[in-house]
Amino acid sequence: MDVFEHLQLDELQQQNRALLLANGDTITSNGAYATLELPHLPIKLNGFVETYHGLEEIILGVQALSRFKITLDYCSKRISYQPCP
Repeated sequence: MDVFEHLQLDELQQQNRALLLANGDTITSNGAYATLELPHLPIKLNGFVETYHGLEEIILGVQALSRFKITLDYCSKRISYQPCP
């Protein structure tokens, strides 16, 4: 099942947006304003949540990530995080 549908965001008033990807391609996204809460993380944000055809994961933006110290260990393929003090 699509993550957007599983979270019942498809039942809210939706908007389409054009997104410019890092490779220069443009795609159309579908989204809705919602409150985002992530289990096991101290995050509760109000904002625009969007998806596009083929997306199979959740992507967090700067507003959510700015609340954490994130360490990427590319050698061991691990990411760790801790809340900012």
